[in-house]
Amino acid sequence: MNTTINKTPLLRSSIAFAAMIAVWTPASSWSAEPTEGKETKMQAEMRAQDTEFTAAVTTMNSAAPDNKLDLVASLVTRLVEQLTAMHVQNAKMEEKMMKHMMGHMEMGKESMSKCPMMKGMAEKFDADHAEHHEKPE
Repeated sequence: MNTTINKTPLLRSSIAFAAMIAVWTPASSWSAEPTEGKETKMQAEMRAQDTEFTAAVTTMNSAAPDNKLDLVASLVTRLVEQLTAMHVQNAKMEEKMMKHMMGHMEMGKESMSKCPMMKGMAEKFDADHAEHHEKPE
């Protein structure tokens, strides 16, 4: 009996799995180089933004009542700008990841297991999964 396998569901599942891992995995772990002890550009930017927002909230909370509305509007505007920029950055990273995954799909199944980026993600996924299933003592 000759059976034909429809590869479309497998391809879609693989892409969905890769996207899920991409979303759950910090960008610093995508690099083949270890980042332990290093702060990535993204982490530094996030820390700077947190500092900026903390200062803005402190200023807002100690402001005179007639100035608070303007400070709240400024803070909300800045938060929306940051969120929008983050969505653009995530979309760019997702596009790069999908192109990378499609390259592996074209090269064959074995190419993915040899990829340093995929290996690191798989190890992190396995460790996180094992940690999730550890039994409490």
